[in-house]
Amino acid sequence: MKKKLKILFFGTSRFALYHLKTLIKNKYNIIGIFTKLNKRFNKEYYSKIKIINKKYNIPIYSPKSIKELNNIKKIYYFDIDLIITVSYGLIIPKKILKIPKINSINIHASLLPKWRGAAPIQRSIQNGDNKSGISIIQMNDKLDEGDILYKKTCKIKKKDNSESLTKKLMKLGSKSMLKIIKKIKNKKIIPIKQNNLKATYAYKIKKKEAKINWHKNSKEIERNIRAFNPWPVCYFKLNKIKIKLWKANILEKKNNKKSFKKGQIISINKNGIKIILNDGILNLKVIQIPGKKKMEIKNLILSNKKWFKIGDILN
Repeated sequence: MKKKLKILFFGTSRFALYHLKTLIKNKYNIIGIFTKLNKRFNKEYYSKIKIINKKYNIPIYSPKSIKELNNIKKIYYFDIDLIITVSYGLIIPKKILKIPKINSINIHASLLPKWRGAAPIQRSIQNGDNKSGISIIQMNDKLDEGDILYKKTCKIKKKDNSESLTKKLMKLGSKSMLKIIKKIKNKKIIPIKQNNLKATYAYKIKKKEAKINWHKNSKEIERNIRAFNPWPVCYFKLNKIKIKLWKANILEKKNNKKSFKKGQIISINKNGIKIILNDGILNLKVIQIPGKKKMEIKNLILSNKKWFKIGDILN
C-alpha cells in the first residue's frame, strides 16, 4: 500500500531533508520535490538534494516565490494523494493544497500554537522553554495556523543548543510523520482547531541578534549562545577583533565586585574566561578566533599568543 501512495514533498532545510529520506527509506512514492535551492548559501543541502534527484530519479522544482510556484502548471495535473511540507520557506497557495486526494499536512518543530513561524527551535531555547515538540497540522494558506492532527512533546535540557534539539526533533518528527500518514489514510484522525489567542511567533533569526550585549543578564546571554549555535553563532569584539562564542556557563547568581565593569574579564584559567555581568559571572568555555577552528579555553591559554588579559572589556 505504501508504494501506491503518491506524495509531493515541500522542504528546504536539513530538518526537511531528514523527513524526506525517512519517506524514501520507508518506500513511499515521492513523485516530486519542491525546494528553495541555493548552491551558494547552502552547499551541503544543495548537494544532498541533488544526490536524491539522481539516485531515485525524483524531479525537483525550485520556485523562488509564491507567484513562481503558482505558475508551475504541471503541479495541477499531478496525481497526488498527499502533500507533505517540512520547513519549506514559502506559503503554499490554497488551490495547490486542495489538489491531493487525501490531505496536505505540515510537520512543524514546536507545540503549536506556540512558536509559529521560521525559527521555532531557536526561539524556544532563547525563551528558556523547558519543552518543545512536533506538531503535525492540516495545512491552510496561513502561517502554521491549520488544524492540529498530532502533537508529540520533547524535553529541552539545560545544555541543549539548536543543533542538539534539532536532532531530537528530526527523529521525533519523522516517526510522528510515518504514524500520522497511516492514520490519515485510514481516516482515524479528528482535527483540532488551534487557539489563536495563545499563539506566539518565532520570527526569522537575524545575524545582528548574535552580537552579545554584556548589559543583559547571564541567563539571557547564555540562552542566546545555545540558541544561535550552530548559526549565526554569538560573538563579541575585543580590540576590534570579532570573536565567536560557542559555549559558556553561568557560575554565580550574584557578585560583589563593584569595581569591575560589565563585560570585563576578571579571571582567566584552564576552566574558562570569567566575565562580569549584571547578575553574576559568565564563564566562556569555547571560542573561535578569526581564521582558526573553535577551541576550548584551556587550549587557547597554552598558545603562544595571549589573546585575553584580566581587565579587558569585551564589547
